[in-house]
Amino acid sequence: MMDDGSNAHYTSRRKNLNLREWNDHLNNEVLNRDQINRVVMDYLVYEGYSEAVQIFSEETGTTYKASMDSVTCRDRVKRSLENGDIAEAIDTLNKFDKNTLETNPKIHFKLQQQMLVELIRNNQT
Repeated sequence: MMDDGSNAHYTSRRKNLNLREWNDHLNNEVLNRDQINRVVMDYLVYEGYSEAVQIFSEETGTTYKASMDSVTCRDRVKRSLENGDIAEAIDTLNKFDKNTLETNPKIHFKLQQQMLVELIRNNQT
């Protein structure tokens, strides 16, 4: 890694590493507890594990950038999608932020498409 503070290592000098080089690189990296906690928190927030976010935050003192409402929304949408309840997922998104689906028509289309798949799967057409 370059010590001059530039990101050149990550952009112009990027190359494919074989397994041995990757393992050597990982063995030379030093991560402190705060960095590891930040990675764990980002994962929990991204996946929408709202309860785990709260508990992890309290236990480690790690803060999160997203609002708890957005984490809870992610959790509800994820559970609705996993249960095949696409209408509930759309409703949850619209209650959280009406512009989400309006500004992301591809996502809205994919959700409607999945709703049709679920209807066919459940013989409700």
